[in-house]
Amino acid sequence: MGRHVLLGGSGTIGRAALPHLVAAGHDVSIVQRHPAAVTGRETLVAADALDVEALARAAEGADVLYCVVGLPYDSRIWRRDFPCVVGNAVEAARRTGARLVYFDNVYSYGPVEGWMTEDCPIRPTTEKGLARAECARIVMEAVERQGLRACIARSADFYGAYPQFDMIGDWGVQLKRGKPALALYRDDRVHSLTYIPDNGRALAFLGETPEADGEIWHMPTDPEPRTARQTLQLIAEILGARARHITLPKPLVQAIALFNPLLREVDKMSYQLERDYRFSSEKITRRFGLSATPFAQGVREHLAAKGLIEA
Repeated sequence: MGRHVLLGGSGTIGRAALPHLVAAGHDVSIVQRHPAAVTGRETLVAADALDVEALARAAEGADVLYCVVGLPYDSRIWRRDFPCVVGNAVEAARRTGARLVYFDNVYSYGPVEGWMTEDCPIRPTTEKGLARAECARIVMEAVERQGLRACIARSADFYGAYPQFDMIGDWGVQLKRGKPALALYRDDRVHSLTYIPDNGRALAFLGETPEADGEIWHMPTDPEPRTARQTLQLIAEILGARARHITLPKPLVQAIALFNPLLREVDKMSYQLERDYRFSSEKITRRFGLSATPFAQGVREHLAAKGLIEA
């Protein structure tokens, strides 16, 4: 057993991974400016990820450091702060001798034709993508040039108990009320989604698996992406409701975004919804046997957790 320190562990992904680490008997700490307990069996440490000295002190004695920090969904903040946070996590891991597991997304790939794999070239086309590309570069350069023991855990867009973008839950609520759900841009493009509990399980696994070091790993994701129309039909069938939806075209999304800061940020990443988005996690399944929760099962579990159907 070892000491596992989750930087940003009170957030969505940290909360999903932490119970697995606690159940395995590890000494687990959450490091955050305002940490909040998840299981009641972890240690809470107040520190700012933008302060490298405070972070290094908080990570003292760590065997594994996880960087699962979430920042406000704002391009300017991401460009300014994400590379600093990840650079500080790398430095804390270097000083303590800990392994580092950095949780990432696919924005650094930019638009991809076909399937996204760990070998995709880094071609960001947005400010958020540039920020994520810089973070991944910082980690992998530390691996290659400084001998840092680290890996990158990369997820597709995810679904489940996520407070900012609970698309599945929001659609479920609307259909349950007999109202049409709202889809953005297109309803006929497939889009892979990673289930949050699968992210947590796989992240904890990578933290316990030194053999994963030095590589990028796509988190377990259902291999059959669905269109918004297909997903809405699935939700309706589970709820016993009518599948009704309205698709908002780009000009209308942009008009609404003039008065909605969050939607403005979503529109900057619109290429993800305007074209097919296929994410392959074959590598982690082939190498370690980790597979995804079937999408229909994950959707049912999430709708049950929201109280829309019986568990």
